[in-house]
Amino acid sequence: MSSNPQYEQQMFRENIASLFTPISYDESSRMFYTSDSFIGFGWISNPTTGASDTTADKLNMLLSMQFPPGTLMSFTMFASPDIDTYIANLLNVRVKANFGNHPVLEQAIREKAEFLIGGTKKRLNDRVYGILRDVVVLVTVKVPAAKGALPTDKDWRTAAELRTGLEKGLEGLGLAPTPLDQHLYLHIMGSMINWGKNASWRNGDPHYDPKNLLNQQVVDFDTDIKIVETLSQMRRSKHYIEPPLDHPQA
Repeated sequence: MSSNPQYEQQMFRENIASLFTPISYDESSRMFYTSDSFIGFGWISNPTTGASDTTADKLNMLLSMQFPPGTLMSFTMFASPDIDTYIANLLNVRVKANFGNHPVLEQAIREKAEFLIGGTKKRLNDRVYGILRDVVVLVTVKVPAAKGALPTDKDWRTAAELRTGLEKGLEGLGLAPTPLDQHLYLHIMGSMINWGKNASWRNGDPHYDPKNLLNQQVVDFDTDIKIVETLSQMRRSKHYIEPPLDHPQA
């Protein structure tokens, strides 16, 4: 007796939340706890516009710190479609000044804002190859904790000391890092994963619910993540986010 493939796919599909390990955030230490028994923390910043020998020396010192065995550290440069903060600042300054009591100026500024937002969804014109993005740098760290149990006080102290040292090192590099909290984490992950027209991050920060695990709040209900095989060896057997049909291709 053969089973229905669609039935099996629905019954035995992987829980989408299992793709994301952060499950809780501690505001006092500004660190996350993950489902795979790590303590995590991170920052977001703008990329540097250049580097010198001094920058390289500071980076080497940063990477020469005493990391606990099994620590994972990553640097990610992400071209984010989220320019809402820039647009909000653009409008708020002028709204407070009532657009100089000039209707034509108000219309021009609002049209500029709409033009820029439209540039995140499609090319501004035929001469511009890409779509508009805000490039940011994400630095994340995962420090091993006690397996099969909650982290011990020693685990938290070790991670906290490492976090303090790394933050000072990043500041020395001129990155001006902003620490990740539960709200910023959901907003950034949402802009990476939820690409629908009504994505939660497009309407302000996603609402954080302290009664639910953090990884269950990352993906919007209309986002579908599939594991697909591609021709690229880098992507083979990896989790790959298949963009919706209305998402622009760069």
